[in-house]
Amino acid sequence: MGVSGLAGTISAGATVTSTATASHTASAIASVSGAVIATEVSATAASECTTQLEGGDDTQNRRNSTCMTAEKKTALSGAGASDALASAGSGQNCGNREDTLDPALTGPSLGFNIPLSDADAGVRESRYMNQFVRNPVIYGGGIQGAKPHQEDAYFYWSSPSGKVIVGGVFDGHGGYNGKLASNTARSETLAFLEANRFGCEDWDEHDWKPRFEYLFARLHEAIRMRLLNDTSKPGEGRERDANGVVRTVTGEPIHGGTTASIVVQSIQPNGEVLLMGANVGDSTALYVNHTDSTFTFLTVDHGPENPDEYRRIMALPESQYPQKLLLVYDVSSIPRKYDCPRVFKPDGTKDMDILQNPWQRGLHPTNVRYEPAVYAVTPREVVRDSTCIAMTRALGDFYAHQYGLTYEPSITVKRVQPNQRLSIWIASDGVWDCWKYNDWARGCSALLSRYNGVTSPAYKSKAASAFEGATEDTFTMGIHPSGTLESSSSLLELSLGRARASFGESSYDDATLVSWQYPCEVASNSSQHQQQQHP
Repeated sequence: MGVSGLAGTISAGATVTSTATASHTASAIASVSGAVIATEVSATAASECTTQLEGGDDTQNRRNSTCMTAEKKTALSGAGASDALASAGSGQNCGNREDTLDPALTGPSLGFNIPLSDADAGVRESRYMNQFVRNPVIYGGGIQGAKPHQEDAYFYWSSPSGKVIVGGVFDGHGGYNGKLASNTARSETLAFLEANRFGCEDWDEHDWKPRFEYLFARLHEAIRMRLLNDTSKPGEGRERDANGVVRTVTGEPIHGGTTASIVVQSIQPNGEVLLMGANVGDSTALYVNHTDSTFTFLTVDHGPENPDEYRRIMALPESQYPQKLLLVYDVSSIPRKYDCPRVFKPDGTKDMDILQNPWQRGLHPTNVRYEPAVYAVTPREVVRDSTCIAMTRALGDFYAHQYGLTYEPSITVKRVQPNQRLSIWIASDGVWDCWKYNDWARGCSALLSRYNGVTSPAYKSKAASAFEGATEDTFTMGIHPSGTLESSSSLLELSLGRARASFGESSYDDATLVSWQYPCEVASNSSQHQQQQHP
């Protein structure tokens, strides 16, 4: 099992440089609120900027850059397993818990890489844990689905004082290249956070927004360099064309990319809790209000059924985008997806006849919320760079950016009063496709009610009633007073069971979950965590 982590301190606003011996370099320079942050990534460093994995990555790959198989189209999505206690620093999924590490993913992570101990336990202790008085216990975990590669990654991070908490999920797609993309995005994000580990404690939403925009551009370029310099297939040369598309020397486009959903929790000077989400793709983040069991999204779903995305693509200049993505409903019996029924009419409205009779029209659901499967595809005229992808924004997938895909994130801002109790959940659709959001909110509130002072065992029966398929025995509480670890672990395990039952052993997806609570008042002595191990 591989290891990864953080080491070293870089002052905020300083120039961060990664060097290596290869000849090709790419640089991205951004001016952010008066501070210049420059990253120079050489071919080797960029291609190796994926961290050594904690046994793998996380999240899902159901939404692939190529159309799903017929078998998978009949399934809903999911998967999960308990995994790592999180921290200030980085956290990786223990994946399928095999003690192996892909040689292609080893190497420096922009100059910092601390081995983490107790690799088989699945429990990770923060190197800052003892410095916190009010310390959120962050959970991150996931498991590989039925695909050959664990294509996804996650992280969790805290500033030294604990004032800023950041978590994220990257849901790779495209097989091995999706694995490279998601782990590269994770490593680059952690490098950015470490470079600003002190300065970010003074940022408000106006500071975070341009930095998010810079970060996503940086992630996109780092993935380009990683795919360009991948040597996993000996003899296959790669090059970057005039449009930035990574191709083989024969001109074929290199497929692969990832979603990205990053959530920041920052305690403001007036005591308010600033919650910001930045995302591309469909890895949803939300927070649950424990007072009334309601939920609020912290991300935007960039699915082909999003009317804002349709308008964005249609508004792209014809001179630069003579051919644009078509947003279609998937009909299994139609092999050429550009022939499938369109989601939107030319005026931007949806066809109500299709929506009222979806299954009679040959559509099929993609999750337990009975949302029909949809794709963004290229027109009939596009042959070599044809695209079929289940999202309108993503990192990587460079060939699809010629037709309207974008790496630019949507940014969501919420402010929460300091006396409100809430929990934050970031997950891949390998988790979300198994649940209705209202059920998730009710169940999480019940699971975590003990932390809120409820001593009656009734919380288990309430949680079981909210999470279909669960029993009171599903939730084995008691690992930590906050409830974060046992709740998240139980939900991943439950999602895994539902995914296998719904989609079959050969079709269920990778699933990943990152979560924490606010506030979370725990003792600064963290020895109790060190004693806990997940099975």
